[in-house]
Amino acid sequence: MKDKKKLLLVFGVLGLILLSLALKRLLFSPEAKTAPKKQNQALQVEAFIASKQSLTESFETKGELKAFEEAQLAAERNGRITQWHVQDGQLVTKGQVLVEIFHEDLQAQMQGLVAKLKEARLQSQRLAKLKANQNISERDFESAQALLQSLIADSLVLAVQINQSMIRAPFPGRVGLRNVSTGTYATVGTPLISLVQTDPLKLDIDVPDKYARKLREKQPLKFVLNHPDTSIEANISALSPSLDANSRVLKARAFIANPNQSLPAGGFGTVHLSLASIPNAVVVPSQALIPEIRGHRLVLYKSGKAVSQEVVPGLRVDSLVQIVEGIQAGDTVLTTGILQARPGKPLTIKRLGSLP
Repeated sequence: MKDKKKLLLVFGVLGLILLSLALKRLLFSPEAKTAPKKQNQALQVEAFIASKQSLTESFETKGELKAFEEAQLAAERNGRITQWHVQDGQLVTKGQVLVEIFHEDLQAQMQGLVAKLKEARLQSQRLAKLKANQNISERDFESAQALLQSLIADSLVLAVQINQSMIRAPFPGRVGLRNVSTGTYATVGTPLISLVQTDPLKLDIDVPDKYARKLREKQPLKFVLNHPDTSIEANISALSPSLDANSRVLKARAFIANPNQSLPAGGFGTVHLSLASIPNAVVVPSQALIPEIRGHRLVLYKSGKAVSQEVVPGLRVDSLVQIVEGIQAGDTVLTTGILQARPGKPLTIKRLGSLP
């Protein structure tokens, strides 16, 4: 028991000796002697003079040129292709006949119906006179009228079938390449030729979600086509009523005149859109702004010392941020050393920047 007490006493004495040596080294070391000097030493920083400038919020996105109207024309009845009235790539007008499908049999039936209609009309007129004189029964007159109406209905159906045999352009534009040749037997739905209207062109734009609420109809834009290198001015014509569920973008559309057919449908490019414009905004470099849980702050240079200032940021454009509240134009804001510059810390500005 006595040996244990002696051992504990020895360890206690050794511990006190080690503790005293550590305190002596800490208190009388060169670092300890110069610590107050370092605390009072001025921190070298770079700063920026807050200035007023007009800011314009803008963004870039992708745009695609699409045909104003586009259709794949197909056969509407079974039959042999008898004649093409257009060449590949030809400009056509609305209603122009592009291709004919065999319909001589229908024309022959129409001629027979025309003759029957003529006879039925004459018969109806004769019976109408006889009926006025009460020389025929009401039943005979109604039968003649029913026959006339039936022939008229048959002629209308036949006219529709003949019209289906002649494929016409539903809108003005340029035809594509023919898919079938003269003499080919086409069935209902057989693709014959495409038709594209490229004046004007539709410019479809994908607007990111964060800008969607700021976009309005008739808003001006600039479209730069990748190839050929062309810049075009236009205006937003229509906006989709909802965001795309998958991509979270808003679809917008503009129309671009293309009278010389120089712009290709399907071309891609960059759309430049300007949103809000703020004159005389107080701006500072973005790197000067310190985000915090409760807001944002800046470190100011005042009377040679650091001063922390809470601020309210606004619009961000490129490397600048608008400060809505907290500072004024002419205040000096730190851009480097902002985390080391505690309030009251002496500062030395080694570089001072400002807007031109």
